[in-house]
Amino acid sequence: MTARRRTVRLVALAAIVSVFGAACGAGSDAGDESASGSSQAELATETAPVVETAAVESTTTAAPTATTTTTIAPIADTTIPTDTTPVTQPVATEPVVTTAATEPVSTGVPVGYRPVSDDSGQLRANVPAEWVQVDGSPDGELRRLVAAADSEAFLAGYSLPGILLLSGDAPTPDAWVAGLAGGLSAAQADGCTVTETSDYDDGVYTGMEHVLSCGFAETTPHLIGGRDADGELFFLLAIVRPADDLTIRTEIVQSFFVN
Repeated sequence: MTARRRTVRLVALAAIVSVFGAACGAGSDAGDESASGSSQAELATETAPVVETAAVESTTTAAPTATTTTTIAPIADTTIPTDTTPVTQPVATEPVVTTAATEPVSTGVPVGYRPVSDDSGQLRANVPAEWVQVDGSPDGELRRLVAAADSEAFLAGYSLPGILLLSGDAPTPDAWVAGLAGGLSAAQADGCTVTETSDYDDGVYTGMEHVLSCGFAETTPHLIGGRDADGELFFLLAIVRPADDLTIRTEIVQSFFVN
């Protein structure tokens, strides 16, 4: 079953490699052996006769001391001049950091709109922010999404803006034709007339669109029926918008999704 596709990016996890290293070293101790014994010099010292030497007193004649006259130079003037000029310390200033302006992250939902979905999450659309009442419960075998400022009043007629989106599995690629015809018959039974009919193609879904007049000057209903590219799904989309605001219809048909 195909619909508006969403691309899923797979992020691969990098493997973590650990590097192990070991170092080892070996050493050896060597000992030096020394032989002990009496040397020839020591033996000679032991056997040599002892000679006694008489102490001779030496007579020293002191030289006359010379008298030295030293002239001391006068001390130079080392007075340090006093500078009375105050020293101004520079004031440290923090650097000015210029931050580049960053653009807001786009969520794909225009200002003034909000995304809504059914209970299964398989039907989605962007609708005006004031359409706060949302009902995503299924209708039998059909997936169903309702959004309006007052969903009960919206479903009761065509006087208030809102959206009704139905979708289901198509038994045949042209099953949407019968579904659109049934929706149009119900609207005509309520007093609506067709003012415009055209082929529908938003680049993803194809089918047919009817513009209706249901007796309310303030609102304009649109009834769209079609299929996905493979013909495996069919949908029926009813939009009631303010008569003077075509952008609501444009945003809904560009954002709705069935699956």
